[in-house]
Amino acid sequence: MAAAGTVAGGRGLRAFIAFPLPAECQAALGALQQLLRPQLPGVRWASPESIHLTLVFLGSVPEENLEKITAVMLSVGSAFAPFVLTVRGIGAFPSWQHPRVVWAGVAAVPQLVALQADLSAGLAQFGFPGDARPYVPHLTLGRCRSGGRGAVPDSGRAEAGIAVVPADRLILYESRLQSAGAQHIPLKTQFLGRNGGADEPALPAGV
Repeated sequence: MAAAGTVAGGRGLRAFIAFPLPAECQAALGALQQLLRPQLPGVRWASPESIHLTLVFLGSVPEENLEKITAVMLSVGSAFAPFVLTVRGIGAFPSWQHPRVVWAGVAAVPQLVALQADLSAGLAQFGFPGDARPYVPHLTLGRCRSGGRGAVPDSGRAEAGIAVVPADRLILYESRLQSAGAQHIPLKTQFLGRNGGADEPALPAGV
């Protein structure tokens, strides 16, 4: 019997749950990318409009399992009041010496850590595999192709603080891989602290 998080007949959706970013945060991240471009010439930069704070990456999900996911989003989201996140600092996975992903940091406040853990635990009950690695909240700015390795870029703007993010809604996204980059399509929205919000239409990131 296939696990809930795997494709078992029908069309599978590549999906994830995330916090969307307001337009002003996207603009601030775009400005940061422009500062970093000369220092990191080997990076393929993400479109600022596509950047989001991933909470759980689900992988390929059969459409019939979307109801289970939204039920978990409703249960977890309604238990948390909205809060605010601070975006500050930059880093690279796995390291600046061998970077593959360049990111902006997000403060791991207790509400975020607890909400992410509850989402993962709730989804695990339906068979969705969790990530064995500790959750590190971050916003992916770009992915490294080649060059720029071994040097830590200098950005006083990032260290001083980039933006704040109102964490007030969970969105289930479908990610469609295309030649120009992934297209993220909002499927369901759950507002924090509000019962029944899972049935409301999703709003595009930045709204």
